[in-house]
Amino acid sequence: MSQSGFYINADNSIIYPMTSDGKEFTLKELQSFVGGLIEFAPNNHKLNIIANEEGLLLEKVIPNMVAYQIFGIKLFGDVFVFDTNSLKRYLTKYKPQLKFLF
Repeated sequence: MSQSGFYINADNSIIYPMTSDGKEFTLKELQSFVGGLIEFAPNNHKLNIIANEEGLLLEKVIPNMVAYQIFGIKLFGDVFVFDTNSLKRYLTKYKPQLKFLF
């Protein structure tokens, strides 16, 4: 089964990467998306959100304002999100409030 997802850069850009094998993202790929060790960010949106485990501790990592505006959780640096279909449903429901992002 193919995995899909996207990452939100701290510079406010959104990128939809492809898996190297066309099926699943590797740990190395996920670590490259967030710039280090990964951790799942707890959230109420039933999404798998991965952030840099040390994001808050690193001096050069900035808050990810787009992720905060969409999900309402404070994350630092680049963030990777699985389950694009759930996110599309969420954004459809709240799009009027998030219009400035698109």
